[in-house]
Amino acid sequence: MKLVKVMQTLQFMIINYVYLDEVRTGTYRQLFHPEQLISGKEDAANNYARGHYTIGKEQIDVAMDKIRRLCDQTNGLQGFLVFHSFGGGTGSGFSSLLMERLSLEYNKKAKLGFSIYPAPQVQFQMSESTRLTFVTLHTNVMLQIATAIVEPYNALLYTHTTLEHCDVAFLVDNQAIYDICRANLEVLRPTYTNLNRLIAQIISSITASLRFDGALNVDLNEFQTNLVPYPRIHYPLATYGPVISADKVKEKKNILPILTLYLTLLYVLHYRPTTRSSQWTRSPRTASSPTIRW
Repeated sequence: MKLVKVMQTLQFMIINYVYLDEVRTGTYRQLFHPEQLISGKEDAANNYARGHYTIGKEQIDVAMDKIRRLCDQTNGLQGFLVFHSFGGGTGSGFSSLLMERLSLEYNKKAKLGFSIYPAPQVQFQMSESTRLTFVTLHTNVMLQIATAIVEPYNALLYTHTTLEHCDVAFLVDNQAIYDICRANLEVLRPTYTNLNRLIAQIISSITASLRFDGALNVDLNEFQTNLVPYPRIHYPLATYGPVISADKVKEKKNILPILTLYLTLLYVLHYRPTTRSSQWTRSPRTASSPTIRW
């Protein structure tokens, strides 16, 4: 039996140098090679046009040159994994420009995107006393979590630009991540550390088939084959469960057999065996048909 070593090569690109300096001096700085950390002198200001046409144009040649060097060092390049957000100027504008260049130079390679989809609400700043008064007077209003009011425009422009250049885009809803932290993990005010760890767990589960032995999605090309019905419909929604806080692990340690039972009952209630053959046919839903309320 011949062992094959699979190596993932990272290229970290961001226009604003401030955020990348935190990576250079942070706890996980030894995970990244200094030459693969690319940054500019100013950010895109949450503007798709700045990230795609002005500031991004200045950095795309440097980024592509580093990517070519990394690709030349590999023996069998499978494809590219692009991690970004839809709402920011760099995540939308520069990422779409990068996707275009990758599609131009590496047309036959798979390009998978892991995207943070923006929340439909906008954040506003207020003092603690004002916030308490606001929550008291308007108890039915949820705290806004988005960081820019132009996130819908950036998301729309990125989606239109990369529709033909991205093979599979796994969407992670930003507001859903906040809701999971509040409802399941009991973190009322999630920090970026809480959000990023949950997102990393989801992405790690998606790409687990690339790192471990199995028969499904063993390489990047099979993701597109198994998950994309048509080339333009390539947006599977990433889901993960169960999500349980550390305090409730002992209480809900037997949740998997319960989930299996519910799924089995759901399958039996929707499908019934035919009398002439052993194949299963879907039973018609009527007003009196029993249903399972999740």
